[in-house]
Amino acid sequence: MRRTAIIIAAAASLALLPACTDQSEPSPMPTSEDALTTATEEPEDAAVTSEPVETEDETEEPAAEGPPEMPAEAAANEAVANYVTTLSNVHLGEAAIEELTVLATDSCATCDNFESAAGQNPLGQEYIRLISSDAVVSGGSARVRSQIEQVDGAKRLDTIFELVEGDGGWLVDEILLSAN
Repeated sequence: MRRTAIIIAAAASLALLPACTDQSEPSPMPTSEDALTTATEEPEDAAVTSEPVETEDETEEPAAEGPPEMPAEAAANEAVANYVTTLSNVHLGEAAIEELTVLATDSCATCDNFESAAGQNPLGQEYIRLISSDAVVSGGSARVRSQIEQVDGAKRLDTIFELVEGDGGWLVDEILLSAN
């Protein structure tokens, strides 16, 4: 019975195959040029049925000039790092004392002492380096708990940098030794 079913299916396939096409012979193979071109041509008088509609939501805002604003905590940490690096650069002779002065307020006594020492007796080497800092910002002021290392004696100190917001960014207003 199985053999009969296979023979009937094969005969039906052969009988139906010519019915699928009007041609009695197979189509010729396409040439390589036919394979590279499209079979249909675009009409020359293609009518545009609709124009894309612009909406107000799609308009882009002009890009802000300059780099994106840094979060306040990151900017305060950066200000402390900049102060410490500049202080060491003054001791190395790679920065002028004025570069350090503009990073602090006039009321920062510790800053005045650092500036005087660096100006009168530069060490000729890196003075301190920042190990870590963690800023807490409140309004126009910031408290940055930090750890600095004195390079010559490798002594680490826990410090607090008090910052105030100035016209050009954060300014060091006071440097304290931490009680921790």
